[in-house]
Amino acid sequence: MKIAPLALKKKFHAPIEKVFESWSNPEAMKQWFKPDSHWQVISKNTFKVGGTYEHVMKSKDGKEYIHTGEYKEIIRPTKLVFTWNSEVVKNTLVTIELKEVDGYTELTLTHDLFPTEDIKEQHNQGWNGCLENLLHHLS
Repeated sequence: MKIAPLALKKKFHAPIEKVFESWSNPEAMKQWFKPDSHWQVISKNTFKVGGTYEHVMKSKDGKEYIHTGEYKEIIRPTKLVFTWNSEVVKNTLVTIELKEVDGYTELTLTHDLFPTEDIKEQHNQGWNGCLENLLHHLS
């Protein structure tokens, strides 16, 4: 049975270019790309189509969660598509779409190709935490 994609929307009171930069710049990602403020992040990337990224999230107890992938599509500043791999999923696909709406930037995140509903729900919680951190980072 195919699992429906995870889809999240969030509004940011920040220019679209700044929101896009938050997804493309490893230094910016270290500030927000984590479940909550107690985590440490090491982030690096080669930001081009065919380039790769690696995000290492380190919890308070020292456990590391490694996420890697390849950039499949980059349309600055409106769209970013990349594969997402971790110890629980391989070759899932994340699409970030940005658009300007009435003075804010609307972000739509779609994460597809989950093997199970449980893993999708784990990612739902993780992405919601990351997007909340991004909201605070940009405000």
